Amino acid sequence: MYSVSALLVLLGAVGSSCIRILSDHALKCSLQGLNCTSSYSNCMDPGWLISHKYTPSGPENLLVSVDTRPDDTGQLQPVLQANWTLKDDGGIHFLTATELHVVVMSTNEQLCIRYSFKDNLSMRSPSGEKWMFSSNVLVLDPGQQYSVSVYNIPKPEQGHSSFDISREVQVLGGLNQDIVVFGTGV
Repeated sequence: MYSVSALLVLLGAVGSSCIRILSDHALKCSLQGLNCTSSYSNCMDPGWLISHKYTPSGPENLLVSVDTRPDDTGQLQPVLQANWTLKDDGGIHFLTATELHVVVMSTNEQLCIRYSFKDNLSMRSPSGEKWMFSSNVLVLDPGQQYSVSVYNIPKPEQGHSSFDISREVQVLGGLNQDIVVFGTGV
C-alpha cells in the first residue's frame, strides 16, 4: 500500500505544471485594429525547419515582472507580466508572428504564446508609435525561476544574427508567504 501511495504522490508531482494559462478567455491579441490571433503551445513548431530568404529583425525592450491576477475561481495567482516592442525597420514586412517563450529553469518545461498576424504590419502602429505587445496570462509558481524570451517569426536560420531577447524571473515564496520577484536581464 505504501508503494502505491508513493507512486500516486510522484505522479501528482510529475503531472503538476509550473506554468499554465490563467484562462483561455484571457488569451487575446492586445492591440486594437490589428488583425491578429493568439494561441499557446509547447513551443514545438515544425515551421522552424523551413528556410526563409528574409526574416524580420528581433524584438526589443523586453520588460518582465510578476503581478497577481484572479483566475476563473477568483483566487489570486502570480502571473508573468511581459511587454516588448517591434523594431520599426524594413524587417517588419517579413513578420508573420511574435512569440513569448517561457521555460521553467528547474524542469525545462516550456510554454509559448504566439500572436499571429493575418496582414502585413506597417512600420509603426496607427498612433505613430512602435508596435507594442504585452502578455499577463501565464501563471507562475512560487519557488521557481523562469527564462522568458521573445522571438519574431519566422526565425532566422542557426548561426545568423541574434533574433531574440531574454530575461530571467524568479518567484520566491510559498504557502502563507509573500511572493517576492527578482528579475535579471540576459
